Amino acid sequence: MGGQRPICGATVKAYAAGQSAYGKGATLLAGAIRPTDKSGRFSFALISDCQGNPQVYYVATGGVPNNKNCNASSNSGLAMLAAIGKCNELPAFVNVNELTTAARYGL
Repeated sequence: MGGQRPICGATVKAYAAGQSAYGKGATLLAGAIRPTDKSGRFSFALISDCQGNPQVYYVATGGVPNNKNCNASSNSGLAMLAAIGKCNELPAFVNVNELTTAARYGL
């Protein structure tokens, strides 16, 4: 969702936060089967197994808000994130939008 409108054509991926050492990169767990539809919905194809029950987050990139036909060019500057929870406790439905995305500029 963007501006309380569905984002069509976004790519969504699920990642497990790194656990083995400081600075260890995240592991890609799942990628959306296809970009989000005109209602902003997506589903995942599992890529990797959740070992160690890590924290999971979803990242949605690209797409176009409020495009009912999914026919506009994707906005490469659009990126949103949602921290979901532990891998073995993931909900069936998740909302990724501006409110779930947090950013901090500077220190």
